[in-house]
Amino acid sequence: WRYNGADLAGANNAALSLFNVQPQQAGGYSVRVTNGGGAATSAVATLTVTCSFTLSAANASFGAAGGSGSVSVTSAGGCSWSVANAPGWITITSGNGGSGVGTLNYGVASNSVGAVRSATLGIAGHNYTVTQVAPDLTRPSISITSPVADASLTNAVLLVSGTADDDMGLARVECRVGSGPFVSAIGTTDWSAQLILSPGTNLVSARSVDLSGNVSLTNTRSFFCSVAATLNLAILGQGAVRGATNGQHLQIGRPYKLSAEPAAGCVFSNWTGDLSGASSTINFVMESNLAVTATFVTNPFVGVTGRFCGLFHETNEVRLGCSGCFSFKLTHAGSYTAWLRIGNKKSVASGRLNLEGTATNVIARPGTNALTIVWAVDLKGSDQITGTVGDGNWTAQLLGDRAVFSRTQPAPQAGAYTVILLGTPASTLAPEGDSYGTATVNANGVVRVSGFLADKSAIAGSVSLSKAGHWPLYFSLYGGKGALLGWVTLADRPTTDLDGVLSWIKPPLPTARYYPGGFTSEAALLGSSYTPPAGETNRLLRLTEATVLFSGGNLSQRWTNAVVLGPRSTITNASPNSLAMTFRLSSGLFRGRFLAPDESEAVLFKGVAFQKANYGSGYFLGTNQSGRVSLGAAP
Repeated sequence: WRYNGADLAGANNAALSLFNVQPQQAGGYSVRVTNGGGAATSAVATLTVTCSFTLSAANASFGAAGGSGSVSVTSAGGCSWSVANAPGWITITSGNGGSGVGTLNYGVASNSVGAVRSATLGIAGHNYTVTQVAPDLTRPSISITSPVADASLTNAVLLVSGTADDDMGLARVECRVGSGPFVSAIGTTDWSAQLILSPGTNLVSARSVDLSGNVSLTNTRSFFCSVAATLNLAILGQGAVRGATNGQHLQIGRPYKLSAEPAAGCVFSNWTGDLSGASSTINFVMESNLAVTATFVTNPFVGVTGRFCGLFHETNEVRLGCSGCFSFKLTHAGSYTAWLRIGNKKSVASGRLNLEGTATNVIARPGTNALTIVWAVDLKGSDQITGTVGDGNWTAQLLGDRAVFSRTQPAPQAGAYTVILLGTPASTLAPEGDSYGTATVNANGVVRVSGFLADKSAIAGSVSLSKAGHWPLYFSLYGGKGALLGWVTLADRPTTDLDGVLSWIKPPLPTARYYPGGFTSEAALLGSSYTPPAGETNRLLRLTEATVLFSGGNLSQRWTNAVVLGPRSTITNASPNSLAMTFRLSSGLFRGRFLAPDESEAVLFKGVAFQKANYGSGYFLGTNQSGRVSLGAAP
């Protein structure tokens, strides 16, 4: 006998028998017969062996959490088999195909898609279905039924109970007090737990956990454990405390409020002990053995109440954005309200001075750094306030005086004044003309000023005068982009009744007609008391023959014009040049018109008389510059 063309060893019988046929025995069989007459070979007979496979199971089911599984394959030896169609959520861990008998092991991932899913694997030609249920995403619920919310309890041991529910089943219920650890309760759908409370308000929380690990929303309920303690309250100085008394029994954990009320001539200082603070009212939660002392002292603010006005700027220079003025109003209790102006922006503040007379405000400013203001009121009788203003990048010194004058204590400086702000001689970069104006001081010491600057700007405002005659002058100019700032002192001197040095800052303003490049100047402000002349023969100035001088302001040269000051202070031109000039006797202001021989346009000029020094001064405007006009005695 022959197999696939090759002789089968030992197969020489008339019949060939095959037992327990295996797949590897499949093939072509033939027989060769020989005798004395020769040999003959039969046709090939083909043997086909068919493999039969069986699986230990046709399907498997898994929960949402996933897990591992296996299936056995049974077949004759030599029968090869494989695995197909495994999805991404099924991982073959071993036995991914083989020959004969074998076992396929696999893992199923947790289901996070929110729906049932299944897959059919092809194993040794058979279908094997794996099904996984949808995850349980529903929270369980829980409620606290006893005791009622906000119950006041005298026993520190609390038995709390309630109910819980879940559609798939509950694993446990947990409870805790405050921020302590959760502990397991007894029972699930009906549960209870024994908890230990602290004196005061206790927040009890409960939650349930289902079989899928879902946790309920936490249910909370407050309970008050009532334990009384004695308040130790002491008072130093002259005053009283409202809200509780020394030795009173208060419940631990309950909120209370104490209010300090000083006696006449005293103020509250502070709380010390287990409570601290400077506010006259203090809120606290009662504790065991709590002791507090309220201290009252003689009122240090009695002699310094009222309004303070002043200026602030950096030590060595006055800069825009880092300088301005302020007002500070202090009450007899030490509380205050204040405002502070930088340019055209006004910030407000309030607070209470400490017993040393100091306080701090931090004022937020949208889009830039906050301002920090330190106030320091002198409590020793100087009637001054000092301090600092800053934003972290700069620090300005603050100085002001208290307004002390009134109708019963009138200001000795009360009266009318004319003022002149001197220009810069022969300058083309800053006004040469003298700015001018009028001022009045009333009996209350309030200075009201109205002025005209030599670049065609105008100012007007009022502020209080100090007892030493100091006037903090501040005006925001050019829409908040410039400023006029400085201290002015009212004092009777040989040629002036007031004087000071002002910082005049004008930024570059390309559209401005006069001095568009801007300037910064330190200019002297001079002032004279003013009395309107009475009768026809009294003149506004002690002049008869006088000269009017014109310089700067785009004029081709300086001009001098002779005039005569006559009865009723009328001005008569005594030169061939065209000039007309008049005084307003009620205020000392003057105005006029001058036409020089070689000029095509007349000069319109304005100014004010300065009686104490017996002259007048002002300005006129040229094409793009300011010129000076002055009236004085003829040489």
